[in-house]
Amino acid sequence: MRDETGLPVVIVAGLHSEARRQVVEHLLRLVPGSVALHHDLSSAADGTVLRQVRDAFGELARGDTLHRLAPLPSPALATHRQHTPPRHSTDRHRDRP
Repeated sequence: MRDETGLPVVIVAGLHSEARRQVVEHLLRLVPGSVALHHDLSSAADGTVLRQVRDAFGELARGDTLHRLAPLPSPALATHRQHTPPRHSTDRHRDRP
């Protein structure tokens, strides 16, 4: 029995851009109601990531996501730093008043 509560996700990466585009186009035509979410990281170092959502018929949404890059730790700190697991996104709300 198939679990209908989950969200099936396919990640397409690591291919030449034209091959990646062809694979995504094929998947969009093959799976009715599917969408592709693409993040263009070419300007990420400047603080902007372009986000595009499309389906088999064309673009549904596009926008820039602005972000600040966290500074990289110094090599001296990195060797003494203990690994701590990332906090859940809901955990950060607990710290707010």
